[in-house]
Amino acid sequence: MKQDEIKKLDAYFKRLFGPSFAVRARPRKDDSCEVYNGEEFIGVIYLDDEDGDRSLSVKEIEAGIKRLLGDDVVVAGVVKNIVRGLDLADDATITL
Repeated sequence: MKQDEIKKLDAYFKRLFGPSFAVRARPRKDDSCEVYNGEEFIGVIYLDDEDGDRSLSVKEIEAGIKRLLGDDVVVAGVVKNIVRGLDLADDATITL
């Protein structure tokens, strides 16, 4: 992921969940970033940019989001906003 994409995600998570959230680049990885609440690891967001078709995989953060917001949270809505935050095309593939 590009640094500007990580910054957009970081701003989005801070706006949605509060200033304790942080999205950080992963050491020696350029296809993903990590999400934290303070020092607690929430999960990884993967960006697949193969063949020009961009897709996000947020499966690993689904449980963390539900743990924070409760089981009734609509994760798909959160993911859709993540896609918009990265300025991905509306038809971008989202893998949950």
